[in-house]
Amino acid sequence: MRFLANLRLWQKMSVVSAVLVVPLAIAMWLLVGQLRAELAFTESEIDGANALQAVEEATSALADYRAIVDAARTGHAEWAAKLPESQGAVEAQFAALQKGFADVESLAALKPAADKAATEWQAVKAMPADRATDGIAALAKTLLDLNTSLLDTSQLAFDPAPASYYLIIAGGQELPAYEVNVGESAGTAVAALTARSDPRRVAAASHERSELINVVERMSTSIEGAVHYDASIGQKVGPSLAAMKTAVTSYTSLIDAAILQQTRNDVTASQLIDAAHVAMERVGELHDVLVPELQRVLGERHVAQSRKQVMMVGVVVACSRSRRSSCSRSRVRRRGRSAGRSRSAVRSRAASTTTRSSSRRTRKRGSC
Repeated sequence: MRFLANLRLWQKMSVVSAVLVVPLAIAMWLLVGQLRAELAFTESEIDGANALQAVEEATSALADYRAIVDAARTGHAEWAAKLPESQGAVEAQFAALQKGFADVESLAALKPAADKAATEWQAVKAMPADRATDGIAALAKTLLDLNTSLLDTSQLAFDPAPASYYLIIAGGQELPAYEVNVGESAGTAVAALTARSDPRRVAAASHERSELINVVERMSTSIEGAVHYDASIGQKVGPSLAAMKTAVTSYTSLIDAAILQQTRNDVTASQLIDAAHVAMERVGELHDVLVPELQRVLGERHVAQSRKQVMMVGVVVACSRSRRSSCSRSRVRRRGRSAGRSRSAVRSRAASTTTRSSSRRTRKRGSC
């Protein structure tokens, strides 16, 4: 307190201003740093969501190809004729997959994995139909591993908001698993249909059917969780989810009738493949609304964070300018007081000089 008591008024005002403004400016700057980190996090998620779409489309095309290969391998000529068209679709999706990872700097670490998947596809494409199934299964696993790495690298797996997190689980984790499972279930069902006496094939078809049902249930639960936190998601995703569930129910019922219940030969491989195609089309429709909805949620969050950052930077700049202007005013006041004191000193010196001169003149007259 003695220190403050010995200061001039402008010095006291400067100390008070510094005590109030400096901590506020530091807190604002730390907040801006946190907002920048959150903004970078969301931008990484947006890049990941865009790349996720390419991975899922490649996975879907490969699952479709798997079902056609298994149908052709069992001697169905109508499906063998569709192999070139399906190969072209898979080729286009893998080219898009490579381009999607090459164009995004934040996902550069995953580009070798995307290139590896494309190289494996070239090897699978060259295989004859009777040996391609194992290669397709290995490639599907490579795509699922790439999908998992993408969720981690882009930080989608660590999303803090409940609505977007459930969308990421549904679209980024369960949807690719569904696509792979549809292709595998179609292949095992067709294989079991042609050899009902083989218990291993029947058991494989039953297992894939159960896995498909479990994946659909997990996906539905995740979407319901997202709708719980953001009701607008349900209006767009709900109809597609219901259509997918209906298609899967019809498809699994057909598998039951053809394989598990050991009925008459009234279910053909073509019917199974057609039902699998319908299930893939329905999940494709769900994908077309689910991923854009995730991108919308992330985009809105990015805009809100950008606005908040701009506002905080403006507050920090305003505080800094206020501090500089108060210091400038203090300097001006000090200069004004100094100039006033200088002028007063000059006038007092002039007055004393005049007084001394008058006294000397008076003394001279008196001596005369």
